[in-house]
Amino acid sequence: MQIRNLEDFITQMPKDLESTMEKARWLYIELGKRSFYDVSYKYLNEDEEQELVYDHKPYENPNIITCKSLSKQYSNLLTMAGIKNEIVENRQRHAYIIFWDEQGDWHTADITDDLKNIQSGCRTTHFAKGSMYGADLRSIDLKLGYISPKRDYTDSYWHILKETIRQKHLTGKEELKYILASFNIYIDIEKMGDTELFGIYKKFVLACKSDSGRVNFSSAMTKAENRCNLPKSKYGTKSGLENYYITYIDENYNETEYIYDRGQKSFVENCRLEEIEK
Repeated sequence: MQIRNLEDFITQMPKDLESTMEKARWLYIELGKRSFYDVSYKYLNEDEEQELVYDHKPYENPNIITCKSLSKQYSNLLTMAGIKNEIVENRQRHAYIIFWDEQGDWHTADITDDLKNIQSGCRTTHFAKGSMYGADLRSIDLKLGYISPKRDYTDSYWHILKETIRQKHLTGKEELKYILASFNIYIDIEKMGDTELFGIYKKFVLACKSDSGRVNFSSAMTKAENRCNLPKSKYGTKSGLENYYITYIDENYNETEYIYDRGQKSFVENCRLEEIEK
């Protein structure tokens, strides 16, 4: 399906979608597949007033967004589909959507926080949260083709990895290394932006690691002198702007740090990446 602008979403929406929830869900998934958070937004100076640019940003391919611009796009799509909605912000100024169904009941939709789930095919966690039963949402997802009788949500299969780890009696650092090495078996990383990829890595590790409390996740701005040497990211306005880290702390408080290597498209021990760059 080729999407060039917001109007294309509406014209290409399946004709058999009848309810508000079906239409809102289809737009949520299809917009989410094509939208990628712009990490450079976090590093703008307040006096640059870049919010004005993002607030009125049109849909593009790829669709590089912030929570405000993406919420406005989704709001516009809902309005075009005849669905009453409004944009709200929490105390941290994070924007999301409230929309109303045919019965007058309201539902929340935080598409920005669900990008990692949509792009990886996982269950979403921020669409109609607390206002819709999981079984009802599953029925809609089956109708939309987000899942099928032969292909369930991606995170439905992670228990297989956990069982394999149990049978292999893996623990500690070796367990984490095995989980990281198994990531690409479950996730198609080519469909994901940098921020979304790191988000699903975190979800994957926390779901599969037996002692997840010993694992920390962090990101930091790449040093300017090294940024130009990094392979270009598929999405984002400033390639390689952030480095992503996973740190494991064992029972003796020894730390092992892993950094995401864009060349290998995987996490490697930080000392190995330093050797590769040399």
